[in-house]
Amino acid sequence: MSDKKITHLLIDTSYLFKFGPGLNHSDFMRLIHHSTTEGTLKIHIPHIVWEERRTQLLDEAYSSRRKLRESFEALKREMATNIVFDGISSPTLLGLWSESDLEAWSKEAMTRFATANKIEITSLAHDHAERAWNRYFSAQPPFNRDEDRKNRRKDIPDSWILEAAIDIVKKHPELLALVPDGKLSNALKSHGIRVVNEIQQVLDEIEKPLAVAVIAEAVTTEDTAAVTIQEQATVAIPENGLEVTLRKAREPLEDIDVKILGFVTYLGTPTKEQLFNLLSQSGVSIEIARNTAERLALTGFISDTGNHYLVKNKEIGELAAESVESQIIKLLQEN
Repeated sequence: MSDKKITHLLIDTSYLFKFGPGLNHSDFMRLIHHSTTEGTLKIHIPHIVWEERRTQLLDEAYSSRRKLRESFEALKREMATNIVFDGISSPTLLGLWSESDLEAWSKEAMTRFATANKIEITSLAHDHAERAWNRYFSAQPPFNRDEDRKNRRKDIPDSWILEAAIDIVKKHPELLALVPDGKLSNALKSHGIRVVNEIQQVLDEIEKPLAVAVIAEAVTTEDTAAVTIQEQATVAIPENGLEVTLRKAREPLEDIDVKILGFVTYLGTPTKEQLFNLLSQSGVSIEIARNTAERLALTGFISDTGNHYLVKNKEIGELAAESVESQIIKLLQEN
């Protein structure tokens, strides 16, 4: 693992938001796979980004809790007027968490997620506040002097993210930043930080050097064999009976390859059990589906994370998904 090229990546708040409340979006899972299983990616998330997303999700939890309490109070009021409730014992909300419980648990849950997935949360440095405020008062990027101060204040969180990125890039000059186009993007670029706005660009950065290395090694180690094969290719060699039989036996399995790639891509991050059950309903035995999936993992078309499969090449996956979309929709409707 030590000889692998490691890509360092900073992720902005807007992308954490896109990854959903469970942080289990298929694109994010592909990055996590490279971080945890492949060891080819180091994800850096500034403290202010992590906290902003944590508190956004915490607000949603508070809202759900408040709605539950309001519904409960409405039910208690109705008990005084609805004869159906006459004489019934009063309900209770035993076990409902307090807001302080949710606050503490949100911190623990986010910390566990970061640790389990080898995400580095960049702590606030002792001088970040001074640097960020100096940037604000002098209207340096991401701030714009031509904007009203009231609007300019909206960019204060981005200034803290920028300061964290400046510290990270000193240690890792090859740092990539996954940030949408905008003021923060331009500010990062002004400090020599490469910015991308699509996850596929990050995956290309990680996967293409590996593919080139594998091809180069194959060419170097099998140079003599390649020449021999090229010479033999000019002579038409008829297939014997065994080869014909094996080729015909493999032909139906090619459709299953496409089906598995399509199902995994279309469904996002289905568990293996969900995937195999759905394939079974489509007419593919679970044993054949499992064997085919393992072969696709060995040949590099999909990654095995333990509980899920992830398609490595998004373009190939999308083509496969298009070919099986009608089958999947029909199966989902039946279920």
